[in-house]
Amino acid sequence: MKKFDELLLDSEEVLMEVHPFKGPLIVPTIATLICLIGGLALINYLPRSAPVWVGLLLVIPFVISAIWLITVAIKLRSVKYLITNERVISISGIISHNLKDISLNKIQAISYHQSLLGRIFNVGSVVIQSAGMDPYGEELLNSIHNPKGVYRQLRSLIK
Repeated sequence: MKKFDELLLDSEEVLMEVHPFKGPLIVPTIATLICLIGGLALINYLPRSAPVWVGLLLVIPFVISAIWLITVAIKLRSVKYLITNERVISISGIISHNLKDISLNKIQAISYHQSLLGRIFNVGSVVIQSAGMDPYGEELLNSIHNPKGVYRQLRSLIK
C-alpha cells in the first residue's frame, strides 16, 4: 500500500484497510435524481411566456440535493482505518488531516455492534478500548464493512 508508506514504521505492514459503508449515499442520490427529473419535467411544461426566475426556482431543489450528495460523499471518502501488525490507525479529513493511532499492546478490549439492517448488509461498528486514551478511552470504527472480520483480525493480533 504505497500511499500509506510514509505513515508506517520500518517493521510495520498494513494487514487491512477499512473504509466506511457507502450506504449513506443512497438517500441523497435518490433525492438528487428526483429533483433533476422532476425539475426537467416541470421546466418542459412551463409556458414560453413564463419569466426566467420561475425556471430558476425549479433548479434550486436540484442544486441543494446535489450539494448534499457531494457533502456526504466527501465525508465518507475522507475517513479510513488501517490495521497493521503493530497498531490501528484512524485517518480522517480532506483539507486538514487528523490521524490517531493505537498501539496493539495498549488495546484492553474490543467489541463490535451490528443492528438487524447491519447484519443484512454486513455493516457495523467496532469499538477499541485502550489504556490512556482520552477523553473516554475508546476509538470507534463506525459503519464499516465486515465488522466481525475486523474484530477477529484485531483479536488475533492482540493475543
